[in-house]
Amino acid sequence: MKYLLLLILSSFLLTTSAFGQQEKIGFFSSSKLVALFPEAKTIQVEIEKMSTEKQTVGTALENELKSKVQNFEKEKAGLAKILQESRIEEIRNLEGKIQNYYATARKEIDTKRQELLKPVFEKVNAGIKKVAEKHKYTAIIDLDTGGQFLLYIDASRDILELMKTELGLK
Repeated sequence: MKYLLLLILSSFLLTTSAFGQQEKIGFFSSSKLVALFPEAKTIQVEIEKMSTEKQTVGTALENELKSKVQNFEKEKAGLAKILQESRIEEIRNLEGKIQNYYATARKEIDTKRQELLKPVFEKVNAGIKKVAEKHKYTAIIDLDTGGQFLLYIDASRDILELMKTELGLK
């Protein structure tokens, strides 16, 4: 995918320079930039605290499961078939509860991270636009996305109308 993007960008640059237009493409690492913001450290501490709290609950659930399994193994021989099945079902339910807990915890942490980082990314996006316009960049790419996303593109380079005309579309 990375090579395809480089091929497309190379073709774009060759095509535009053939028509006498000079394109200027910039790139940067958004994670490195975000880490430089003063609030980034506070956000990281808050996310780590939340992660630790979620992990503590998860560990307690895992310990409960381990205890139930050990107790079942000890008592299994003396239990009636229906009680064995009941305990197995209880253990399976707890395993499912643990899996759901961790999935939900990950989503909650990701949501919190996005919520806390939203103002930072708004500043980054505003900065991208200012830098692009001030220094006449045609496109800016975030290296953290593997170069797959253009964060800024000069709207004057939109060829939709030319494509519609060429293809006979309205």
